Amino acid sequence: SGERSGLLLRAVAARAVEGTVRSAEKRQPLSGARVTVRPSTPALLSVPTLCDEGGRFRTPALPPGRYRISVWRAGRVPVTRRITLPSKGDVDFLVAPGHRLSGRVVDAEGRAVVNAVVRAIVAGERRAEPEAKRLRTIGELGVMPGPIPPIPAVGAAIAGVTPGGLWSATSDEKGRFELEGIPAGRVRLIAIHPRYQQGLGAWLKVGSGSPLVPQVIRLVAAAELTGRLRGPY
Repeated sequence: SGERSGLLLRAVAARAVEGTVRSAEKRQPLSGARVTVRPSTPALLSVPTLCDEGGRFRTPALPPGRYRISVWRAGRVPVTRRITLPSKGDVDFLVAPGHRLSGRVVDAEGRAVVNAVVRAIVAGERRAEPEAKRLRTIGELGVMPGPIPPIPAVGAAIAGVTPGGLWSATSDEKGRFELEGIPAGRVRLIAIHPRYQQGLGAWLKVGSGSPLVPQVIRLVAAAELTGRLRGPY
């Protein structure tokens, strides 16, 4: 006699996340703000959406669980909130205006460095740890754990915010860069380029009332390491 085995499927109620994004100073709706929902489970994909003209957003239906909702808009300080689904009511955000930092990346001779990635490190950001502090020494080599960052395309001019809380931009053909949405507080600039050693700027007091002058970050050419690997074959 044959036996039958069945597969039990259980339906899980899903719910969309919706709300309104407004300016913190005048409570006006912010159209075009980008809202991204990131699940706590790494296997699940992030869900991005944009606010309409009334500042409203609505995500696709999401299964129960814990999520992080991040709101970003050019020129404003990003906001992140944690929620647990299912939940009742809208998820509203007030987004404050940020500050702007600009400057140039040059080499030791004062020539423009193109396609250098410039990041703003904000004091108090737990994940915004400068790369220099993550350097591990193995013999005579320095190794930095973590994923390899993407190489920017030639002539690219990228500005935005990375998930880790790092404000970043890429220098143009004249070495210029501009960062927006920087919160008030102590901020430090760091410049990275594959052909140069990492460059660090001085700590700045953003929002202290003093005007922010354009910053100049100088990079020193990195030494080239060559060698030969040998082993049993």
